[in-house]
Amino acid sequence: MHRTLRLAGSCPLLLMATLVPAMLRAQAAPPRRSNLGASLGPVVPLGELGRAADLGLRGSAWIESPAGGGAAGRLEGGIDHFTSDRAPPAGGRAAVSIFSLTANVVTTGRRDRIVPGRVRGYAIGGLGVYTTRTSAGGVFGGVATGKTESHARIGVNGGGGLQLPVGGLQLLVEARFHLLLSGSGFGSRNTGYLPLTLGLRF
Repeated sequence: MHRTLRLAGSCPLLLMATLVPAMLRAQAAPPRRSNLGASLGPVVPLGELGRAADLGLRGSAWIESPAGGGAAGRLEGGIDHFTSDRAPPAGGRAAVSIFSLTANVVTTGRRDRIVPGRVRGYAIGGLGVYTTRTSAGGVFGGVATGKTESHARIGVNGGGGLQLPVGGLQLLVEARFHLLLSGSGFGSRNTGYLPLTLGLRF
């Protein structure tokens, strides 16, 4: 009986002896911090957009927060700009700008399973809101003409890339397909494009 009471009385001490060091280690561990990033590169228009526009240019900026287990969440804003001289009116040029705000999940692979050395591969995918802004201008019958339209659509994206530490930064090489789902305005059917970008994560 006395032995049982002694064991029961020692349980809280054993529990504290186990939890206190673990709590101290957790407090001593460096906190995970969010990262900022930016990228720039050419964009290949596909489908209906590819028939109407030339090779474009993409610029984007994002904030990325680690979620544990090699995964992170990325909130990203981007601008993709295309031009074309294949659209009316005669003698004019058309321009298409796509403004996007997307929420994405990034998963990073292990170095030994992707590419030997310091390079690591990653996959990324998500969805968001894409606003297309189209404008056309030129001269028709000796009169200058112009028209501008804007439409918001839902879209998805997915792709992958490689990341390489460079000093205190990370260099990212990425290819990611974007698909704008059916809607109104230019490219009323599904519209896609493929940016090939070079980026930096701070």
